[in-house]
Amino acid sequence: MKRQLFILLACFLAGNICYAQSLKDAEAYFTRGSAKDSMQDYTGALADQDTAIALNPKCAAAYAARAFTRSKLEDNAGAIADCKTAIAIDPEYAISYNNLGTVMLDMKDYKNAAIYFIQSTDRDPAFAPAWFNRSLTFYYLEKTDEAAKAFIMLRLLNPGFQQIGDLKKMLCEKYIKTGWEQYGKKGLYPQAAVEYKKALAIDPTNDEVWYNIGGACYKEKKYLEAERAFKVALRLNPDNAAAKEGLDAVLPETGK
Repeated sequence: MKRQLFILLACFLAGNICYAQSLKDAEAYFTRGSAKDSMQDYTGALADQDTAIALNPKCAAAYAARAFTRSKLEDNAGAIADCKTAIAIDPEYAISYNNLGTVMLDMKDYKNAAIYFIQSTDRDPAFAPAWFNRSLTFYYLEKTDEAAKAFIMLRLLNPGFQQIGDLKKMLCEKYIKTGWEQYGKKGLYPQAAVEYKKALAIDPTNDEVWYNIGGACYKEKKYLEAERAFKVALRLNPDNAAAKEGLDAVLPETGK
């Protein structure tokens, strides 16, 4: 009995050594695949990711990474399948939900994309890419206030995040458009001003936002507020001709 136990134990240890080597090799292929993906060698990345998964089929990160590569190769079905496998392996791995949301975003399935980005940020509140994607998705869903909340969280986490400037501009333009089309041109200037002021939480240095606030205040005969807004717009952008016209119009009303 002792001998048999020793043989069984020896085989078990040998198996563990082999398994450990497989995991090490899987990690190497995973790392190499990620490097190839970043260099846009998606076919090469996919081959290495396939090998990594074959060596360690219980690695959620490998499936999530392969899903991202597959999406770039326009294999959406394969990408979705990999993300769902990754989620099944590790339901708390935030990247899997983010990558699945990204596929849905590419497919313009914004409703489901939003669900997955929310699940990603719920699992990792510090995961900046998911907050960026969440904001962008709500923007496309015409839920600008929700997009703004996600943007503000992204800015807190990573103010230098790639494309944050483009997203900031898009959100400000959306608030300006909403303020004018839904309220301003109907004479509902207080409501328009509310929309414009929401944009200040996104970008207090946007001269167009300040100009529109000035215009709404002018229409409400809040001349001192209008003067201040036009002056801020011009301080931010001295070439803003509309803000200069607004200031010229409001100064006589403030006795200046």
